[in-house]
Amino acid sequence: MSGHKGFKELKELSVTDAIPEMTGIQAEGSRPVVDVIDRARDGL
Repeated sequence: MSGHKGFKELKELSVTDAIPEMTGIQAEGSRPVVDVIDRARDGL
């Protein structure tokens, strides 16, 4: 999640005071995020 990484870096540089809450959304039938999480969980 590059958006979160960017905000984390901005906070570390004192450009912002907080990291905003983020939500990921993907269309039904398209599950690349879930697939990556499942593979990581299975140790692949």
